[in-house]
Amino acid sequence: MAHSDCAGGIGEEARQTQMNIRTTLEAYGLKLGDVAERTIMLADTGEWQMFNEVYKGFFGPRYPARSPLGINGLALGARVELECMAVFAS
Repeated sequence: MAHSDCAGGIGEEARQTQMNIRTTLEAYGLKLGDVAERTIMLADTGEWQMFNEVYKGFFGPRYPARSPLGINGLALGARVELECMAVFAS
């Protein structure tokens, strides 16, 4: 999740959430390409297109499945919050 102090609105929050998830995955030896599914919670579903443009910049042409949800009152006043599932191949 990106805190509401993330300047720049939905575009910057979307970038920050992607970077936060990338950092977390890397701590466990994973990468964004290991993500199989995402749930995207948006304070305003009208911002889906902007979020999606940022999202696509972090992945190749095989985008993980994603489900957008409109949520009232995200934590810390955020515009976007992400949940993801990654596949760990042993």
